[in-house]
Amino acid sequence: MASNESNKLRIIVVGGGIAGLAAAAVLRQRHEVLVYERDPASAPERGAGLGIGPNGSRMLKKAFHFRPEHVKATVCAGSRTYDKEGNL
Repeated sequence: MASNESNKLRIIVVGGGIAGLAAAAVLRQRHEVLVYERDPASAPERGAGLGIGPNGSRMLKKAFHFRPEHVKATVCAGSRTYDKEGNL
């Protein structure tokens, strides 16, 4: 019978954005994962925000046992999306 170690895959995730890091975190639970990021910036700009919609929240809860009360967050009552010309 094969050991757990021999069943592990060696996986490369290209991109250290939110999706790449989330994928790496889930994959790392059972496999060896390496993340490559091209952007030399070591940290995102301060004050940047991140909006997570209902589907994203469900994924975080399921994959990471995420609980909103464990982070500093503000519930968004609504949003508007504008194009590059400023039209709603």
